[in-house]
Amino acid sequence: MDRLLGFDPQLLFDAFITGINVFLLFFALSYKLFNPVRNALENRKLKIAGELKSAAEDKEAAHVMKEEYEARLLEVRKEAEEILEDARKRAKQREAEILSEAREEANRIVMRGNREVELEREKESA
Repeated sequence: MDRLLGFDPQLLFDAFITGINVFLLFFALSYKLFNPVRNALENRKLKIAGELKSAAEDKEAAHVMKEEYEARLLEVRKEAEEILEDARKRAKQREAEILSEAREEANRIVMRGNREVELEREKESA
């Protein structure tokens, strides 16, 4: 009677030895290939985590700098408004002084003109 699959002792021995060789090859390759790849991936993971942390710190620092900039800008705007307000006050005061001087000068001119008219009248009457 013929065997259906034809398992003979030599085939079973060869299959057993091939299985052992496959497992030995798998463990050797995992030591030589898989572990370095795992280490490289772990190093990359740590590097990316460090870069993300650095980016978050930079973002926070930028946010703080932005707040400081906005605060300084607000102070500068207030200071500029104070300077403008002071300049407006001084301009109003100077305007009032100029108007006062102009009125005084106008009064002097009118008085001088009145005196000259009186002198002319006196000359004509004399």
